[in-house]
Amino acid sequence: MFVTQAFATAWPALIALAMFGANRVLGSWRTALVCAAGQVIGTLVSEGIVGHQVSRGLLPPSDRYIIDVGPSYVVVSAIVVALLYGSWLARAAAALDLTLLVFVGNIFGGLSQLDVTAVGHVTAMTVAAVGSSLLVWQLRRRQHRTLHEDPAGAPAG
Repeated sequence: MFVTQAFATAWPALIALAMFGANRVLGSWRTALVCAAGQVIGTLVSEGIVGHQVSRGLLPPSDRYIIDVGPSYVVVSAIVVALLYGSWLARAAAALDLTLLVFVGNIFGGLSQLDVTAVGHVTAMTVAAVGSSLLVWQLRRRQHRTLHEDPAGAPAG
């Protein structure tokens, strides 16, 4: 969706930066989980709004067949993780990614009209913020427990 002729080589690099930053924070399977949740829930919410609007006659019936297969919900999910919990370098790369997506990709364009992609981006970002916060809390809690146990596994103190 965001790969244009003018920026075809830049986008994969920017996307990779967000994914590397998120993966460094959460690890592979947690990053995949957060990004998949952002994609699925973002799609369900945005397409659900379209379905509701079509059923009420606010959109033409042909809008039922909008195909939204771009990776952008996954990318914004990874960007949120990197922005919230990444190293300073990961945060800078994610901020650059988000800035480009907002100003060049116009990912929030049409949000006030409940545009499918704009709603999906906001939903995916929200899901990523909540999901990654829960996962980071879990990781930190586990690390805290590990630090406060003796080698035999009994609590210290």
